[in-house]
Order: sequence, then C-alpha cells, then structure tokens
Amino acid sequence: MTSAYIARAVSASASTTDAATDTPLRFGGEPEVMIPPGAACLSEPVKFDAAPGTNPAAGFHLDQPAYPGTGHADANQTMYVVHGVQVAAAQFHGAATMDHWCWLTGVEVGTGAPNRCVAASGDSITDGWRSDINGNDRWPDDLSSRLDNNEATRSVCVLREGISGNRILIDGGGPSAPARSDRDVLSQPGVRCVIILEGINDLGNPAFEGHVAPADIHFPAQQLINAD
Repeated sequence: MTSAYIARAVSASASTTDAATDTPLRFGGEPEVMIPPGAACLSEPVKFDAAPGTNPAAGFHLDQPAYPGTGHADANQTMYVVHGVQVAAAQFHGAATMDHWCWLTGVEVGTGAPNRCVAASGDSITDGWRSDINGNDRWPDDLSSRLDNNEATRSVCVLREGISGNRILIDGGGPSAPARSDRDVLSQPGVRCVIILEGINDLGNPAFEGHVAPADIHFPAQQLINAD
C-alpha cells in the first residue's frame, strides 16, 4: 500500500469528500507499508474530528493486485475503485462501485472518556444484510444511535464485527467465529460485552464456499451446542 488517507465524506452515498479534512496516514513515519497475507496493520494516530453520525472516508492505493481474504459482502456501503494514485482526490470520476467493504477492518476513535465498547459479532445479519444501501441502518447502527441518545451511555461505542457467510463449526466467509474471536472481539480496545448472532449458516449451508462439511452434518444441533 503506497499511500492512505482519511477524510470526511460529503454524504454516505457520494464519492465526494471535504478536501479541507483530507488527512494523510503514516506507518512508522512512512506513507507506504507492506502488509503480509493474513496480517493486520495499524496506522499512526492522527488528529481527525470523527463526531458521532459522521461518515469518514478512508482511501488507499495498492501498487499491485490484491484480493481481500475477508469481504463484508452485505455491508451495503458503497466502495469506489479507480485506477491510478487518486487517494487525495476530492471526487472519484468514473469509479467502479461495489456495495461492500474490503481491506479496511476498523477505525479506532478516541472519545476522551474511558473506553467502553459493545462488540456485535455475527454473520451477514450483523454485517448489514437487507439494510438500505448507504443508509447506515444496520442493527448495530441502530444500537449505536440508541446508546448515543442516552446520556448515561453516550460514550459507549459499538463495534460491528459481522462477516457475511460466517460460521461456527468450520470456516465460511472468513475464519469461523471461534477462530476469530480473539482477533475481532477480545483484543479490541475497550470491549466490555459482546452480542453474538451466529450459527445460521451452519444450519442452512451444509457445504459452503468450497469447504467440505463433516460427515455427521445431518445432526448439527449437538455440534453447535458443543462448539466453543
């Protein structure tokens, strides 16, 4: 990744950003970083106003083809893809669009108050299945709005850790829920409680994305009950 930035989007449904908020990101003091397959990378902190309800836009340039190992296919948020180095462009002209997220896994925000977060872990329903495109009305978004409208819980954040096609017993859309619990939930800053919605794909899809189901998949209830 040769360059990356963050800015405030003019709206949730447009490829235009507020140029005055364009903020470059650095990795060990450098604008570029090499991320090995399956690894994660955190940029240096930047000063950026990320008030509740705003739409930050993250952009980055890849100097060679790359395919994400995990995609949020039901995030229902538009991602814009263009050729060339255009990370600082205020608007992407002629961009291809996809209504899901890839590569970026999260944005850490300092609240000025003790970190208190709720992690919403699950599959496509948590990811945003059947929510409105760019509507920010997934159920974790609604939960976040309710917490923000209550003075006692205003500083509580919600982490949306849903992966479409996710499973419990074997890998599906990305690593299985038990395999990714440490990375996506327990190691996240400020997590105090977790809401889990999993198992639907284990019941509905005996085989999924090339994975071979166990021989006794016809009796999955006890396997799900016993799953860590």
